[in-house]
Amino acid sequence: MKGKLLMMSCVLGTSLLVSSSVFAKGNVNISRLAGQDRYGTSNAVVSQGWTQSDYAVLVNSENFPDAITSAPLAKKYNAPILLTDTNRLTDSTKQKIQDLQIKNVFIVGGSGVVSSNVETELKGMGISVKRIWGQDRYETSVNVAKELGTFKGVFVVNGEYYEDALSAAPIAAKLQYPIILVEKNNVPDMVKKYINNQVGTNNGEIEVIGGQDVLDGKAVSTLNPTKTYNQSTKYERNLALINNYKTQLDLNKVYIASDKGFADALSGSALAGKDGNPIILIGDSNEKDVNTFISNNNVENVNALGGTGVLSDNVVNIVTGNASSTADEDSDMNLIKGNLFVNSTSSDFMTNAASLEDVEISNNIGDGAVILKSDKLKGVYTSNIISTSPFNYFVPSWDSDTPEGTSIQLEARVFVKNKWSNWLSWGSWGTFIKRASGSGVTDDPAAYVDTDTLTIKGTNGETSSKIQYRVTLNTNKSGVTPSVRLISGTIRNTLSGQEINKVFSDNPDLSSLKVLDVPQFSQMVREPSIANSICSATSIAMILNYYGTNIVPEQSAWGVYDYKYDGFGNWPFNTAYASSFGYKTYVDYSTVEGLKREIYYGHPVAVSVQYKNNVNVKANLPVVDGAPIESTYGHLIVVCGFTKENGTDYIIINDSAASNNDRVRVKYRLDQFKEAWAKSGNIAYIIHEKENGAGYRAPVKLEGELDAVSGSNDEYMLKYNGDTIDISSNNVKTIMMTSDGGKTYKYIVPSKKSTITKNSSGTTASINYTFITGEGKVYSAEIK
Repeated sequence: MKGKLLMMSCVLGTSLLVSSSVFAKGNVNISRLAGQDRYGTSNAVVSQGWTQSDYAVLVNSENFPDAITSAPLAKKYNAPILLTDTNRLTDSTKQKIQDLQIKNVFIVGGSGVVSSNVETELKGMGISVKRIWGQDRYETSVNVAKELGTFKGVFVVNGEYYEDALSAAPIAAKLQYPIILVEKNNVPDMVKKYINNQVGTNNGEIEVIGGQDVLDGKAVSTLNPTKTYNQSTKYERNLALINNYKTQLDLNKVYIASDKGFADALSGSALAGKDGNPIILIGDSNEKDVNTFISNNNVENVNALGGTGVLSDNVVNIVTGNASSTADEDSDMNLIKGNLFVNSTSSDFMTNAASLEDVEISNNIGDGAVILKSDKLKGVYTSNIISTSPFNYFVPSWDSDTPEGTSIQLEARVFVKNKWSNWLSWGSWGTFIKRASGSGVTDDPAAYVDTDTLTIKGTNGETSSKIQYRVTLNTNKSGVTPSVRLISGTIRNTLSGQEINKVFSDNPDLSSLKVLDVPQFSQMVREPSIANSICSATSIAMILNYYGTNIVPEQSAWGVYDYKYDGFGNWPFNTAYASSFGYKTYVDYSTVEGLKREIYYGHPVAVSVQYKNNVNVKANLPVVDGAPIESTYGHLIVVCGFTKENGTDYIIINDSAASNNDRVRVKYRLDQFKEAWAKSGNIAYIIHEKENGAGYRAPVKLEGELDAVSGSNDEYMLKYNGDTIDISSNNVKTIMMTSDGGKTYKYIVPSKKSTITKNSSGTTASINYTFITGEGKVYSAEIK
């Protein structure tokens, strides 16, 4: 099982204050409050607003539901909002507490959000600690409100999303209105009773923020709101709320923050609320609206919250009216929406081509493919520059057909700090070669490739928003060409939080989804020498068998094996192997909504998770009740469907770590699955039906013969098309014996000799032998 961990930068000690002031058009002064990560940004914000404080509010840096209600509390005590990990007080936060001489800390959230270890550490520093929490996020929001005492109004928002709460946070702080959380389709009785008792009976303001996308109007109408902000988008609601209160706010200065993560805006809400400034949320499509607001309201100072990986300089310049015109850095001619690009048709490849060196675009393979010109042994397809939102992780994938004697190599370069990196390689791929990551250049001052993932280097929040790829096609025989049917890339920006920026063009009904009948394979009953390591390959085998391609996990295992990585878990190698059977495949950083769409269209999905199966396991991993193994730091499972029982959402999984095939189908709580998936980076293998006319070159089972060795009654050699095949351990990795039409099987460990012994089966019955080579070739023969 692949132990693939997301690499996230950690700040110890001093935060960074980036206040790079320039004057944009209209005399708008731009400053940036940023650090190396969310903790650094938080500390930069605190340094801007406080040199000493008796109080601080401490919240979890990655768990927004409790944290987003804390701004009014911070305002009441003139306190900064500080961030911490769940299980330990972050070093930089501890230093900031000491620097500010803080004597009292409010912890917002239960011990599952900010652990008792953190509380104990604070008390050990001589600090008085008060924890405000509830049985759920809704009760926690009410208990924070109780801490405020009396108030004249409340803001009500959906507790499943953070954007509307962040819009309200600095205004709620200024007015000392609590932020109360509700469900989309329900107002908990405890919340309703509290609001009616505290506000309704006093004719106070009950302001509901949320459109149909996040709140059901009938549900919140039971609160008898005095005002509702129900605009269709979070950005419209954000500006509507600010406009409603702008006479009570100081619009000389505004803060802007990305909507892709809550931590930076939350940290800034205490500072903005302290001075009565609003926070404007910036997304993928509202820069011009923000620019209009800033211009119409004569805003003179704009403070960007977070580094350029969260809010690029170009975006800041757009919203302040000083957009750059530098084509290489800021052109959006080839801008992708969301976090995924897929080139998979003749039109895609032709439109996106920067150069075609001894290659051409074929209309006769699948939906279109890049192939070598007829007399060429090598050729290179180079893409145009692809513009994206900022990212620090990039995973490409490819669909290809590689006959014997051919291979391909994918490379990409990224634009970081106004400079292009070297071309970085994902290694050599081929169906019939000893495929390996790590060949070619994999390291550069700006970025590096580790097996399957490109990571942007840096300690100051560096990101890229430009990608260019090229793919080299190779053959050792003129007239025989590999073909590339798809190139894709998926990006992620962990510097802005854990949210995945997915964009969907369809709108299916996801309320009731079927459970897909995916065959169940346990990796634990497969070839013993590799059984513990082939979760990814077993997941691929289950999905391909679902679509009708009959392969065993050992076959897919040696078909995806990475000789450099020395393992079976290279993500794009797995999808490339599936593509060799003609399927349309790619790797994606996805979301639960994305998974549901795949299930809706009949597509099972392999996903990477990290988990432990009970709270007593000593590992910093999410708990998944009912998981078949104690813990894993990298494991692939197959999503087969979704269901709901007794009000609880579940996800239906084929987990190959089960002890036998019958136990592979399991049901996990959806909330627990989401944490386990997020811990492993939200990686998914997307595999769709075969493309019509795809000239695929998958390893098929080759029917050979076992001939008796001259002078021996029990030694046999493997023959195929008259040639002797080396079945020694130098070539063959798995030997599987089957009888009873494949119902009974056992394994033989390959030896150094290139023959098979008849009596090794322990039976006189007719036995079929399957030989799988390290290059993925599969031979079948029988001894009668």
